[in-house]
Amino acid sequence: MFENHIILVMGFPGVGKYTISKELVSRFDNFRLVDNHLINDPLFYVAGEIKGDVPRLFWDNTGKIREAVFTIIEQMGAKELTYVMTGFICDDENDRAWFEKTEALATSRGGKFVPIALVCDAEENKRRASTEERQKSFKLADVDVLEKYLKKEQIYHPDHPNFLKIDVTKLSPVEVVDAILSHIKEL
Repeated sequence: MFENHIILVMGFPGVGKYTISKELVSRFDNFRLVDNHLINDPLFYVAGEIKGDVPRLFWDNTGKIREAVFTIIEQMGAKELTYVMTGFICDDENDRAWFEKTEALATSRGGKFVPIALVCDAEENKRRASTEERQKSFKLADVDVLEKYLKKEQIYHPDHPNFLKIDVTKLSPVEVVDAILSHIKEL
């Protein structure tokens, strides 16, 4: 039932994409987590600390890494595998293109694409984002930068038949994963 899916978990930094995706992947031997930091962290590591907005050059190069990962999934990934991907995907041209490439990857594998948007109360989101653990792992932990995103950016909410939006403010990761799995079963 849960073979050959691409599950895209989207949301603002600190909303719980990684935590929830880890819980989801832990339930199935055939699930693989492709967290956005798997792709971004090699470049964060070599660039050193970046203050404020991350330059376009950085994102252009993470795109190259993402393309390589997508190629391996498409050409070498076993069909019984389901990939859980995470990302801060805004409603802008670049991020919509990444969303469409992710959907195309699922289609090229003959699989099902399931986009999930996680949303959270702004104050709770800022509290979650400011943890020491995030600061140590190249994740956005600057509440001022996050607040700028929360005021300016919109998480992409596609007009897609498999789309699910979940408010995770008061839900545990287990409850969120249960809701995601229930949604997928209904598809």
